[in-house]
Amino acid sequence: MKIIVPAQIRALLEPQLPADIAPVWIDPDGNFTGDPAPALAYFRWWTGRPVLEKVLAAAADLRWLHTPSAGVDHLLIPPVLERDITLTNSAGVHAIPIAEFVMGFVLNHSKQLPAYAAAQARPLG
Repeated sequence: MKIIVPAQIRALLEPQLPADIAPVWIDPDGNFTGDPAPALAYFRWWTGRPVLEKVLAAAADLRWLHTPSAGVDHLLIPPVLERDITLTNSAGVHAIPIAEFVMGFVLNHSKQLPAYAAAQARPLG
């Protein structure tokens, strides 16, 4: 199966792809490394509408569009709505890391950890 994936994460993603997946890498300007026409899926990255429109125009067989964002309002454009494309997002994927990050800052502030670190850095005596 051919998929369109962002070139920005190629080094991380390429080793993880199954052998039966044929990636077409797309750069931030919407340039493809291969022929996107038969691609069935597009994993969108943090690019604007012009890149999305370029993908939709080039990939006539596209059936699945995934975005790493939680919201999809910006993707509900006529070229998507007029086609039989399943739209998915990454809502909730960052819930635990964000909660941990917030708790870390709460503890850092309430326990005055910067003051302790500064005190540890001062020479004794």
